Amino acid sequence: MNPMPGRPRGVIVLGAAPEALCAVRELAALGYAVAWLPLEEAQAPAALPPNVAIYPAAELVGLGGYAGAFCAQVRRGEAIECLPGAAVLIALGNARCYPQERYGLPLGPRVLTPPQARQRLKDRTLEALLSHRKAHFLVMLDWGGETSRETAVEALHTARALRQNHAEVTLFYRDLKVDSAPLERLTRRMREEGVVFCRYIEVEVRFEEGGVHIAAPDGLVRGDMLILPEAVQPHPATLPLAALLKLRVGKDGYFQEVNVRQVRPGLTNRKGIYVAGRCHMDADREAALEDVSHVVASLDAFLHSLDEPPSGPTAEVERDRCIRCLTCVRTCPHAAAEVVEREGITAAYVEKAACWGCGICAAHCPVQAIALKGQAVPSWLAPTAQGVSIR
Repeated sequence: MNPMPGRPRGVIVLGAAPEALCAVRELAALGYAVAWLPLEEAQAPAALPPNVAIYPAAELVGLGGYAGAFCAQVRRGEAIECLPGAAVLIALGNARCYPQERYGLPLGPRVLTPPQARQRLKDRTLEALLSHRKAHFLVMLDWGGETSRETAVEALHTARALRQNHAEVTLFYRDLKVDSAPLERLTRRMREEGVVFCRYIEVEVRFEEGGVHIAAPDGLVRGDMLILPEAVQPHPATLPLAALLKLRVGKDGYFQEVNVRQVRPGLTNRKGIYVAGRCHMDADREAALEDVSHVVASLDAFLHSLDEPPSGPTAEVERDRCIRCLTCVRTCPHAAAEVVEREGITAAYVEKAACWGCGICAAHCPVQAIALKGQAVPSWLAPTAQGVSIR
């Protein structure tokens, strides 16, 4: 599909996660001009398509406009400029931390995270331990709470890498979810290669005689090193960015998809703004990049729809009746309502390109100056001068 004629063909991508780079490349391949704002220090890729402009030191200070005609207000040095775009895609990723309070164990010579273990394999600092055929690594998932999918898959790959370096590996788990074909293939190969899977309900971990002892359901298991996965949390920029763009976040602090009526992925409460990857879902790298492809396809379809007449109901304001109470501005969950001056009248106005047709503004308007257009009225409702009455 090619970008539609007569419309701004720019897409603004926010974030520096691997999902952002994937989105940038896929959007560029579709022919869109991409303005990429990493919003944090990140190393720029060696080669980007010619229709991609990256702003590595830019700060996003505002977003005006609406779907099809957004304007990102960007500060570069002391100057503020406007970057136009028909849509916005957010791919911040998430953040990592070691949950010492949850585990009750500090990191040390006998306790490593999967990234630390992989790094020690890479720089060969584990060679002395691996040279002993009886070297035993214990990988613990779901200890003190469910391990996220991202870090669980990372721990699985780490366990397999240790096994391929001739170590004995026992993987303890409680609620491991093998719910995809790639994950099923991975766990099957790990078992075939000799990784031992041990399910537990409760375990006791002790450090004795220079090793790690775990009291498991099948008895005491002795190991040389304990591998504990990290925890994931929302990216630090999630809440400030959500406030700036008027987007919702869930109780877990991640961007929240809304409009359950829609089946397209990545939708937010504002038309034309999409979220992709780990900033709104718990996913391993492969699943996150797959989500990006789905979101880019959804965004592409949306941009093509902008040249078509609006489908479904939209709110419309009788400007002569508006009392400028700002109720619609406060209650609209999609940032589609504003008070503006048009044709000499200052009154509320609902931008059709941003309206989802939910009817919340119409329901809350104290003078019933807002109506939903394009929606059939049931036969048991009769319009009156005061609004709608039930027969």
